[in-house]
Amino acid sequence: MTIAAETDLERAAELLELWRVCRKSHCRRARACRGEARVCCEMLVDWSEALSLKDKRVGFAEAMQRLRDGVR
Repeated sequence: MTIAAETDLERAAELLELWRVCRKSHCRRARACRGEARVCCEMLVDWSEALSLKDKRVGFAEAMQRLRDGVR
């Protein structure tokens, strides 16, 4: 990944305040990403895909379970 792309991801993570949903306590304490911003952005993509209404037969609880299990 280029430096510019990584900087863009860091800025996106900061703008979206992804530290609020981060599993790492040191990110939440610092109120900023203290790890790889790419991982947090990927988590957001996975989360939004799990909650999308593409498959309207999937309820919220099942979508959350799929997200936990890594199923798309």
